[in-house]
Amino acid sequence: MRAIYLVCIIALLSAMVTPAMAQDGGWVSDSDVVAGLDIYSGRLAPTVFNMDGTWYLISGEGYGLFHGFCWHSHRSQWISDSGIVSGLPTDVTGHDTFPEVFYMNGTWYLIAYHYPQYHGWNWTGREWQSDPAIISGLPSCCISHADPTVFNKDGTWYLVRSKYIDDFQYAFIGYTWTGSTWESDSDIVSGLDIAYHWTSTVFYKDGTWYLIAGEGDGTFRGYTWTGSAWESAPAIVSGLPDIGQQDVTPDVFYKDGTWYLISGASHGQIYGFHYQYPTTKPDLIPTSLSPTILHLDQSNTLTATIRNDGGGNASSFNVSLKLGEELIGTKTVDALNIGEETSVDFTWTPTSTRTFNLTVTADTETVIDEFDKTNNVMMVMVTVERASTPFLISGMVNYDNGDAASNLTVTVTNQGTSEEFTVKTATGSNCYCALTDSRRVSVGDTIRITTTDGINSNETSHTVTANDMNSGGFGEDLALTTTPDLTITKISLKTPGYANEENVLSVGLKNIGRADAGLFSVSLSIDGTPMGEQTVSLLAVGETAELEYIWTPAVVGEHALSATADANNEVEESDEINNDLSRTSVIIKRTDWPQFHYDEVHSGFSSSGAPDTNETLWISDDISAIGGTSTVVADGKVFAYGGLTGGDGALYCFDETTGAILWNVGIPAPAWGSWSSPAYHNGRVFTSTDIETGCYDAATGEQIWVFENPTGEPSVNGGPVVADGKVIVNDWQAGHFYCLDEETGKLLWTFTEEQTGSWGTGYAQGVPAYEDGKFYLTTWIYIGGNVYCIDADTGDEIWHQTTPLDTCGSPTVVDGTVYVTIYDFYGDGDIYAMDATNGSILWQKTIQRSDSTPAVAYGNVYVTGGTKGFSDRKTYCFNATTGNLIWSTDTADEIGAWTCSVAVADGKVFVGTEGGWFDYAGTYALDAFTGDVIWSYPEGGASPAIADGTVFTIGCGRVYAFGGSEIPAGVRIEPEILNLDASGVFTAFITLLEGYDGADIDVSTVKCEDAPALSGTIAASDSGTLVVKFDRADLVGVPAGNAVRLSVTGELTDGIRFEGSDTVRVIAKGT
Repeated sequence: MRAIYLVCIIALLSAMVTPAMAQDGGWVSDSDVVAGLDIYSGRLAPTVFNMDGTWYLISGEGYGLFHGFCWHSHRSQWISDSGIVSGLPTDVTGHDTFPEVFYMNGTWYLIAYHYPQYHGWNWTGREWQSDPAIISGLPSCCISHADPTVFNKDGTWYLVRSKYIDDFQYAFIGYTWTGSTWESDSDIVSGLDIAYHWTSTVFYKDGTWYLIAGEGDGTFRGYTWTGSAWESAPAIVSGLPDIGQQDVTPDVFYKDGTWYLISGASHGQIYGFHYQYPTTKPDLIPTSLSPTILHLDQSNTLTATIRNDGGGNASSFNVSLKLGEELIGTKTVDALNIGEETSVDFTWTPTSTRTFNLTVTADTETVIDEFDKTNNVMMVMVTVERASTPFLISGMVNYDNGDAASNLTVTVTNQGTSEEFTVKTATGSNCYCALTDSRRVSVGDTIRITTTDGINSNETSHTVTANDMNSGGFGEDLALTTTPDLTITKISLKTPGYANEENVLSVGLKNIGRADAGLFSVSLSIDGTPMGEQTVSLLAVGETAELEYIWTPAVVGEHALSATADANNEVEESDEINNDLSRTSVIIKRTDWPQFHYDEVHSGFSSSGAPDTNETLWISDDISAIGGTSTVVADGKVFAYGGLTGGDGALYCFDETTGAILWNVGIPAPAWGSWSSPAYHNGRVFTSTDIETGCYDAATGEQIWVFENPTGEPSVNGGPVVADGKVIVNDWQAGHFYCLDEETGKLLWTFTEEQTGSWGTGYAQGVPAYEDGKFYLTTWIYIGGNVYCIDADTGDEIWHQTTPLDTCGSPTVVDGTVYVTIYDFYGDGDIYAMDATNGSILWQKTIQRSDSTPAVAYGNVYVTGGTKGFSDRKTYCFNATTGNLIWSTDTADEIGAWTCSVAVADGKVFVGTEGGWFDYAGTYALDAFTGDVIWSYPEGGASPAIADGTVFTIGCGRVYAFGGSEIPAGVRIEPEILNLDASGVFTAFITLLEGYDGADIDVSTVKCEDAPALSGTIAASDSGTLVVKFDRADLVGVPAGNAVRLSVTGELTDGIRFEGSDTVRVIAKGT
């Protein structure tokens, strides 16, 4: 924005770092050229010009002000000159002002940009007067940063200004003076970049036109005129610094044989530079003297560094070191080439302790013809101290029982000086040490030492003696008091969690302290109701214990559990605030289907009702549901796998009644088309797909923990089973079952199939079954199978039975009998019944090849088998005790499949028929006692699940729900006028349709609007009417009115839902 002899600069925002002089040519910092300039109001945009032999500077300031200066040659500085700004306005406010002064056609002009427009003046000889003609053609209104620079090139007057584009980008705009107006001229700005330009200055130097742009980021950018356009010229800005995130406003002018650049900055600071032409002379500069801390009465070596910053090599010269006028030493440097540096050593023995100024001089005798003789001397302040000796404070930390402490934090502080010394400890070590020196410790000082292992702490003090000083330190051992620390590690539900049934809650304890804990009590409360206290007589250091509580919840849904260790404060602990643990437990109905094949024993039989027709309740969208997998159903939700092998997998949660997707979360896709299924327990969903086992919050889908198979091999065809506080998963061809802690996912034990068959592999595949403290596992080795009974706590084998063919499916354990199927790749399979106590074979029957998990109900065993395209497909019913065949489906019906596990409920058997590649394309309901087809549907069919009167199954990427419609109920509510301002209960009388009995209603599921039932009894008349009590306070959000309909809903014990309503008058506050 500046012409030669003219400067106007927009200011920058931060301090400038002065660069070293460039001996190959460039700008050099020069404070003299800006001497006398004041900092005003946040901007300093100067324009410099020579009028009638006098140098003037007019600066544009923040808030629209102008300030004038003239150069005082005797003082060699700028002095204030109000006359040179006479006539310029003094009351312009609000924005920065950017003046430009130039001499054109015998007249001095000043053009100033002040947001949002230009102003013009001419000099009368005494003052500036307004001159609108000189800004003719310039925009009357401009966006900010339209700062002008004016120059005469080749007889033509030009003006260049900056213009805001967008996103802090600016372009230069050019104009040509026609004699009466400024006309747009894009040629004069050709080649200039779009950048963060603020201002520019144009000047003619050494036969070349240059433009230096001041940038908004604190840098300078240079250009040179080629004759038709500007092109980048970094050399012309060599030596100019990066001021840093400020708006820089450069101006270049030629004065007294020297080129100068003055730049403002947006914080109001102004900077000066002069242009230094290249030199061929050397320039010797002392750059450092070290060390600066010296020792009394000792010979100290001081090293001085000399650098040649000049443009020529230096021959031999001397370097001296002085203390005042006293010469400490002189050393000779034989030569020093361009850009090199050398070090010379001096020795000095100081005789007193204080601070001294030492002087290093390069070329002491001035024998070298240098570029700059003023920078040959450097003064360095050094401090002389008494010599220090090391002082070590160290010791060991043990517990009062003699054990070594570890994981220590130790602090060592000199109480006299408050200085804290650096202490070193090592992980696993009980030692500490603090190394200081004798300057920081004196006789009589008190040294405070504190230590802690994070739980226990101790401190001690030591008074420093003369002997300590002579010995170079002292040792101090500390002891930590050992105390127990009792924590609740978990509250787990070890049973399925059915309402109105006895359940076992396990409270886990651990002593994480350093001493054994004697007699103490543990308490448990549920929903704020105490469940009693149990006593632990002794819990040794590091030991754990589990206490069991029997709980019969009456209501399904969430319950708040809280346990406390040392409930009566009988044990003094190192931490008294970590004794409590709270969590939520979720209770479900018997008519839910929470795990693969219904329950942990894989009975495949539910007490739920089941639909008599193929009417669908809902069908999900295509979620790429995994063919052959089964759903699990609990707490009003349906869980299913989605996502194809090789792509992204997902766990979906649907509303049981409507099929609406409540949430879904990404999980690894099952490997190789695996048909494993999820499991539900206690408000959590467990998955096992690919190499990952995951635990998720059933309400939100949030991941709680994850476990990866150590072998990196995936789980295949066998999902998780959850029982006894444990989760069992497999890694298939690596031959392992992994037992994990249900609460944390921690690996408890691993069972390995050691046998291998013709393929050199033992496959761990089936979903284990659990009963009475034992897990039952199946493996196969091609050719041959194994059934194992193992201890649930240790994983140790109890018994083992072999089969001649592959036991690829999952076992069922009911009434002391284990039922498994076997698969023959080339022929028929079998179903086996084994004694659960020792594995002896009770009976064996031939069926179609199968991986099916048998279902046991009504004294029978139901199973299916056969592979589409390779064998017939049939479904069978055998007597569970004898193995006698009761019925089987016709081969021509093709009902059943080798990967389908049938489900039984309400006198019906639900089974599917195969579609393509592990998928299903048909669902059948058979009479459980005859095998006759009751109904069928041409979709779904994969291992059905039955819950709350509804059948859920998968096929062709979708989830299908059959049945589940509600039955109507008669409802009468008393009193007929319901005052919600009053406390107390109200009553609903519920009567079901003929064929249904009110005594079969599950009271824990009954609600009036959202108010839960308090109690329910059959009417005294034994009419089948259920009388249910509700609390008025639980009716939230019910409106007042003369005819308000209140709905009552609930479920029968078989899961069938009912709904009825009555109209009453409701009185609420203000009515």
